[in-house]
Amino acid sequence: MKMTGSAQTRKVVRRHKRGPLEIGNFGNTVICIILALFCLSCVLPILLVYIVSFTDELAITRNGISFFPQSWSLEAYKLLFGKSLRKIIICYRNTLFLTVVGTLLSLWFMTMYGYALSRKDFKPRQFLTFFAYFTMLFSGGMVSSYIVNTTIFHLRDTIWVLLLPGLVGCLWVMANYQSWAQDPVMEQYVFSLLAVMLSMVACYFLPGFAFGKGQVKGTLITCLLGASFCIMVLGDGLPMCDVALLMAMIFYLLSMASILLTNDAKPQPPEGLPTCGGSCQGCAGCGPAPEKNDP
Repeated sequence: MKMTGSAQTRKVVRRHKRGPLEIGNFGNTVICIILALFCLSCVLPILLVYIVSFTDELAITRNGISFFPQSWSLEAYKLLFGKSLRKIIICYRNTLFLTVVGTLLSLWFMTMYGYALSRKDFKPRQFLTFFAYFTMLFSGGMVSSYIVNTTIFHLRDTIWVLLLPGLVGCLWVMANYQSWAQDPVMEQYVFSLLAVMLSMVACYFLPGFAFGKGQVKGTLITCLLGASFCIMVLGDGLPMCDVALLMAMIFYLLSMASILLTNDAKPQPPEGLPTCGGSCQGCAGCGPAPEKNDP
């Protein structure tokens, strides 16, 4: 039975809808088999790890690892959630700290760097651009980085060695540069207003410590943010009088932040005990002054 002209036309049109790179049934079968083997090669090792974690240690020693162990055991998980639980919590705590704090600090420093580069009237912008680009292409290597981090910055055996060396990346600095360069309103007004507002708020909070009502954390954060925005505004090509005023405010805010950190880190004496030690002269709360025996 011969096909009519309309049926042949529909068949040709249906075939051409697939495009010039159409794949037949045999090709589809081969591709599905290859993808299935690839999926098995990815899933089976993970499944084997889970099965081995529930396998008895003696069975592994005698017969090796297998998808069908002879005996099952929960000793591995008892050890994991018993003796090693504290180490696991510390590892996740460090991971969370590095993720959150590292992201915030990296975004903050690269935003300030990119904003300074976006200001065409900022004279050191070409040197800073070359500095970031050159260090991206040519790094010192592992040995030199280890020597610098351990002997100069003294970061050995601290969590900061995982955080500080990777805070700034040239690629993201350039992305911030393009973002700031395309938004002149943000460049001209927003950061200057934020620098002034945060500096005023910090200067408002600092006198509270003279009356015993100061808040260390809030004042410290405000001082650091105000100093950071003042540093960013320095790239706006301001007159010398404005630059001197900003430098004085930066020095003041950073010095106050340093004092707050230093005093807050000192251990406080217990309540009800004298704080003057052996030089007590009968001050309030310490009782009468000790008698001195003449030689």
